[in-house]
Amino acid sequence: MRTVSTDVSSSHGRGKADTTGYGIGSTLTCIGAGGVYVDGQAGHVV
Repeated sequence: MRTVSTDVSSSHGRGKADTTGYGIGSTLTCIGAGGVYVDGQAGHVV
């Protein structure tokens, strides 16, 4: 879980924004004959 907070201001006024995100990810490495390999990554953040 990651939380981010920021203060903002403009000619229309001032404010604050807070948000929290959750994520999951995975990696995969396949090594074949002769040293050939393939890497893969996947991820999702809500």
